[in-house]
Amino acid sequence: MSTTPESEAVRPHIFIQTNNKQSIGAIVSAYSMKRNSAHADKFDVTIMHQEDHPFFRQRDGQVYMRHGVQRTWRENDLQSFTLTRFLPPQLMGYKGRALVVDPDVFAVGDVWALLTRD
Repeated sequence: MSTTPESEAVRPHIFIQTNNKQSIGAIVSAYSMKRNSAHADKFDVTIMHQEDHPFFRQRDGQVYMRHGVQRTWRENDLQSFTLTRFLPPQLMGYKGRALVVDPDVFAVGDVWALLTRD
């Protein structure tokens, strides 16, 4: 049982992370999420473009560790949007439930079950 009043409740949200190289896929993904849900009016879908967040550009060329190996982050990489997956909590005011997907994820069924499960 929620202690949050209905008027203050945050709608479930799907965030599709992308960049300018994969934006068409993100649009198709967003369409599929709504098109294949019987509850499309109960959740929001936002396409997060990596280019809309200037702090990523400032990190171009920065070295980081992944699985014990040093890697260099590049803004023009095909999956440069990967780090946007950490933005939804802040974007939602640290409230509610979100699903973050890549632009090549398409719903063939109703995503509502994922957004409402405990």
